[in-house]
Formats: sequence, structure tokens, C-alpha cells
Amino acid sequence: METKASKKRLFITTGLISLLNVLYIIETKQQNCSDTLVIVSFEQSESFKKTTKTIAKNHNFDKIIFYKKPKEVIKNINFKEYDEIYSVTFIEFLKKAKTNKNFYWFDEGPGYAIKDIKNLKQIKGVYYTPFLEKFSFLNTNKKSEEFEIKKDTFNLLSEKILNSTEKDIEIKGQKNVLFISHYILQQLGKVKAFEFHKKYIDYFINLGYTVYYKPHPRDTGALAFELSEVYKNNDKFKLFNNTLPIELYNYPFDIVIGTYSGALISIPHYKNIASLNLPSRELFDLDVGINFKKFFILYEYYTPKFSEMKEVLNKDKEEIYRKYYEIISKKQPINENESLKEILCYKPNKIKDLLFGFFSCLIFFNKNLSKKIKNISRSDFNKLIKNFLEKN
Repeated sequence: METKASKKRLFITTGLISLLNVLYIIETKQQNCSDTLVIVSFEQSESFKKTTKTIAKNHNFDKIIFYKKPKEVIKNINFKEYDEIYSVTFIEFLKKAKTNKNFYWFDEGPGYAIKDIKNLKQIKGVYYTPFLEKFSFLNTNKKSEEFEIKKDTFNLLSEKILNSTEKDIEIKGQKNVLFISHYILQQLGKVKAFEFHKKYIDYFINLGYTVYYKPHPRDTGALAFELSEVYKNNDKFKLFNNTLPIELYNYPFDIVIGTYSGALISIPHYKNIASLNLPSRELFDLDVGINFKKFFILYEYYTPKFSEMKEVLNKDKEEIYRKYYEIISKKQPINENESLKEILCYKPNKIKDLLFGFFSCLIFFNKNLSKKIKNISRSDFNKLIKNFLEKN
């Protein structure tokens, strides 16, 4: 005889990592519930949906629904139907569920650390991954319970999922490097983005490494194709198009490299593999938005620079990791680093934004004036960044 579900729960994710955290939450809470899974992602390919459903099979969800945009969720999902709601950190969903007293946030990777929850009294609790034992939500409030997503339990869940899926790729031997690309580099232009990647691929190949290049999910594929053509006769370069999150695997990588990627923090946290950041100062001069720049600062601070790791890159994996750990252990936790918090908590000045909106109307009359005014609302933020980079 079937037992009637005691609660209706709604889980809202954005991708595969947040889905893994949902499964973690379910493992640690009551099981006999009617659960709905909603995935909000611009990525709607059949392979993405197939992989998501494969992972989701590790729990008996009543419904699995895909949406492209948060507003589609708000329009189509009746939040009042659910006893508990667990969501990635979208403020839109928090506002929609304003009458629900059992609303929880959970992280979807290291980027959650730019979320300031001090004034979000409605949140009953937060589930967070303490990446590198340094990360947490900003300015937590006393009304919200905090639940740590423990690494050992997460890794056990990962093994369970891997055992039920086919492995994408076999990697053997020593001196393997994973190069994680970021689609934001495309804003530098096609030629510069290609040269940036080739420079570091050549460097590691010359040190005797095999480079596994992983395109970003939002990459158009053009850069990966171009690199594949250049290195098609070089067995030291390989495309790494795995479908499952890299954080699940125990691949024998000596080091993970990339540019402003959350994986440069999550992989070392879960798998004790060193990482290094390949910074591009040109990105800071681009109009990529304040949140992107917050991510850049966050990931750069908690990932060693190429220059800091260069001296050990021709050593063995253990020596590389020792150097990595030595650098990271000296970093302050997020909520103890006041200059970092000042950047992550920064909010644009509304008056300056209004001035920008008003004066930008003059663009057709005075382009020089418009160019100056365009920078008004972000000038303070850029100064904070400049000062932080000079000191760190």
C-alpha cells in the first residue's frame, strides 16, 4: 500500500551543478514527498535535457519541467501550491513566493558568494558549499538557518550518479591539464580570443602536458573548431566535450587552468586538484556589467595566478598542489575580507543611473559628452576594483 506524500516541494535549478545540490538536499531531508523539479536555462538542447533527466532519475520526481527564462516560471508555476520551495538564488522567485514561510536558497556553484542576504528576512534557510573553506553567503542574517553542503557527502552522491551513467571519456597517464574556456573571452574579438588560448596551450604542450580543452556550454563552437584544426596533428591536444559536470569525475588531471571560471574553485574543493587563473586585464575595461566584474574579482582572488604557479608547473602533481594550497591557505574567508566584501556588496548609485539615463539622450548631439556620462554610474565601482587589484 502506497503511503500518501506528506508534503509538496518545488525545486528550481539552473543547470547540472544546482541539480546535484538538489539531490544532496533531498538525501538529507524527508523522502516521502511529492516533488517537482524545474530547470531554468537558456541551454535547451536535447543533450542537455537528456543529461539532466539522467541525473534526475536518482530521485523519483513527480514532474520535471524545463523553462528558458525565470519569467516563464513565474507565469506558469503556482508557488502557493507548495509547502516548501527550494530555489537557486534568483530574487524573482523570492518575490513570487513572498507568502511562503518555507523558502530556501541553495548555491549553484561559487558564484553564489556575491549574494548579500542580510536584508532577505523571508528566506528560512540557505544551503551553501564552503568552497575551499573560504566561501559563504554575504552578511548572513540571524533569521535564516544555514546548512553546509558537505564535501564528503557530495562526493559519495557523485559516485552514485557516475555508477548509473556512461563515462564520457577515458583519461590515463600523467601530465594532463584541463583547460576550461569561458565564453566571455569572445568579447575580446575572434583573433585575440584565439591567440590568448593558443598561447597557453602551446606553453603547456611544450612542458610535456596533454591539454584537454573544454569549451564553455555557451560557446558558439567556432573557437573550439579553430583550435582543433590548428592542433589536429598534435596528439597533445584533445577536445574534452563531457556532458556531465566535471566536478563529478576523478580524472587524473595535474592542474586545471582557465579564465575567471567557477570551476577553478569548485574542482580544487571537491577533488584536491590545483588550479590557476589566466587573467585578462582587457576584460575589466569592457562593458561586461557589474556582476560579471564581481565574479572576475571573486575568482581571481581565490585562484592562484599563472605567475605565482609558473615555477612548479614542470614538477609532479603533488608538488603543484602543495604550492597551490600554500597560496590559497593565506587567503581570508569572504566574510572576513572587508575590501572584497565592499566590492561584492556594491550596488549602483540610483541617482547616477538616472543622470546617465537622462544625459545619454544627448548621444546624437554630443558623442564626447555621452561617452563621459556613460561611465558616471560605474566609476566608483571601477575605483574599488582598481584599488583591490593593486593590493592583491
